[in-house]
Formats: sequence, structure tokens, C-alpha cells
Amino acid sequence: MNAPILRGGAIPSGPRKNFSTYQRLTLLSLVFFFVMLMVALFHEDGLMTVFKFQDELHSLDQSNRVLREENAQLGREIQALKQDPYAIEKLAREKLNLAKSGEMVYHIVPMNEKNQIRP
Repeated sequence: MNAPILRGGAIPSGPRKNFSTYQRLTLLSLVFFFVMLMVALFHEDGLMTVFKFQDELHSLDQSNRVLREENAQLGREIQALKQDPYAIEKLAREKLNLAKSGEMVYHIVPMNEKNQIRP
């Protein structure tokens, strides 16, 4: 079977495919959808940014919860100091190393390499 020779010596590679309007529209729609998907994902206001902000919001919620608990604890300590004289005494002993008259305060220093007694 001899292939027809065109002008200039070119041999056709095979029958040329003509795409129907439906095929062209489908291909164009798929390309458009793919481009829009990439824009939606990776644009500065896209889904990736939304996910990043959701993670940041979750982290801030956790730190806010911790701060609320800490604030509640400090509020309880303030109430105890206002109402209970023994709470003031306990705080003075623990934080300020104060003692009643006649009491002796001992500080126990843990041993480590810096404060060991050397012969």
C-alpha cells in the first residue's frame, strides 16, 4: 500500500482527527475547571489560607482557655488573701521567707557539682 505523496515530498501521518463541538467544549470546560481549582487552592485568599487560619484559630482558642483557667486561679488566690489571714501568712512564709518571732528558717540547697565540698 503506497502512501500518497503531498507537494514538497511530505507524507501524511494519518487521517486528521476533527474534534466535534461537544468534545471541544468538554475539553475547554475541564481546562477551565482545573485552572479554577488551582486558583481556589493556592491563591492568597484560597483554601490553603483558610486552613492555615483555622489552625491558628484553634491554637489561639487553646491559649485563651489556658489563660482563663490561670485567671480564675489568680481570682481564687485574691479572694483567699482578702478573707483568710492564714493565706496571707502562708504566702509570706513561702514567697518572702518570713518567720514568726522565735522560729528559725532552714534553706536546704540540693547538692550538685558546683556546691560540693572538696577536701
